[in-house]
Amino acid sequence: MPSVSVRPLDTVTEKQSTKLRVLIMQSAHGLFVSSGGFQANLYLADGLLKSGHEVKMIALGLEEEVKVFGEYTKETLRLGPSNHFRLYRHSYNGIDTVTININDWRKLFDEEGAKRRVGWIENLDRFPELSIYEQFVIGELKAYRPTHFIFNDSVSLKISRNTSDLVKVFICHACEHLSFGPYGGLFEASKSDVETERLRKVDGIWVVSQAIQRYMLKFGNIESTHLPIHPKSFIRGNGAIPVYNNFDRKHVVAINPGSFKGFHILHEVSQRMPHVEFAAVKSWNLNDYQISLLEKEKNVTIMDTFRNMEELWSQVKILIVPSVWYEAFGMVAVEAMLRGIPVLVSNVGGLPEAKCGMKRGVIPVNLLTGERCEDPDYNEKYGPYLIPEQNADPWINAIEELYHDQAVYESHRQEGLVASRNFIQKVDTTCYERWLMQLYSKKLASTTLGSTSRITANAPCPLPAVTGTSVAKNNSVKAIKV
Repeated sequence: MPSVSVRPLDTVTEKQSTKLRVLIMQSAHGLFVSSGGFQANLYLADGLLKSGHEVKMIALGLEEEVKVFGEYTKETLRLGPSNHFRLYRHSYNGIDTVTININDWRKLFDEEGAKRRVGWIENLDRFPELSIYEQFVIGELKAYRPTHFIFNDSVSLKISRNTSDLVKVFICHACEHLSFGPYGGLFEASKSDVETERLRKVDGIWVVSQAIQRYMLKFGNIESTHLPIHPKSFIRGNGAIPVYNNFDRKHVVAINPGSFKGFHILHEVSQRMPHVEFAAVKSWNLNDYQISLLEKEKNVTIMDTFRNMEELWSQVKILIVPSVWYEAFGMVAVEAMLRGIPVLVSNVGGLPEAKCGMKRGVIPVNLLTGERCEDPDYNEKYGPYLIPEQNADPWINAIEELYHDQAVYESHRQEGLVASRNFIQKVDTTCYERWLMQLYSKKLASTTLGSTSRITANAPCPLPAVTGTSVAKNNSVKAIKV
């Protein structure tokens, strides 16, 4: 199988005098999820680590996932009489990591807990369990003494108000993480002026696309810095990218094609093209009801999430990304193009940017307006937003041509290969480090070192090394109450 090598991604061209210590909060549910935000954060951490800096993560996952990385310790964070978080301390490919058991997290933030969380975020409601979690994170910050605190969720944003001497960085991977605009305030975010004001007070806002940068300026009047996603996020390996010629494969694949991600388009297209084999890869936006409808189509295969994405890419003839949501970017589009797979995307948010300058294969859709539906039955089946009617014809025409005409297929895949390779080769991978250093220097200039603050140990100055967490063998994991 042919492969293409890319230039080293983590070389630092200028020796830095200060070692950064960065604590990154991961909000994705799992340690091996395909979430673009999770992968982008992960490879940011990996790049900083390889540049000589120190990185720690707090993540969500399962003990079975933690075991993959070898040795770990186990602790229990008591949240009251009926709730607790099991915590696992381990290394994630060299990154010091604390993983919170995702089932415990979901139990606390059930439907009622999610409502209370929004009230807590907006200072309207007490949530003692969440306040204990806040103290846990503050304790981790005090113990680790980072220079930078990086996060992308509303809970961490509120916690950051207690870290006045840290460089606070909000990474916006999706507009639904924001508290303003037509697509803000979804899932774990609130939609309030209180949260927007907190966002204005962070030291840096990093957006992963020009589309999100425009959104923040238009709806929040907030300036941000656009830095591209780290190229390694698309490579996921040692630098050699497998290149496939999958014309003889059969599946037109959509990943996570729930309501926001184009379920209605995929469903109609599969019904109108019974001679074409489709596959839908499960993830958070594709619910059981939608899966049941797709399973009724004889030409649709439902696939589980892939821990190793190469197992998926080797099967994909065409990737479609028919989202009707204001997407931040679209990492899977770049990943597929780098591997020689033709990609069709909708023309919403940052998806056209993910085509790496390639105009072919960008298809118009009717974007969600942000109007919400109050019908409980509709909400259960399709989520909180009204989905506009869509025209499936352009998708059918594009798929038909690529699926049956090998010359068109080859032309499309070659154009995608060139565009995506050029895209990642042009990214200066020292930009993240330089930007974090600039924020650090600015913080130093505005902070009186040694002054008393709510977290006095976090003054942004050169820091000594931290002793690594002791770990236990998998077969003799200790239980420690925190």
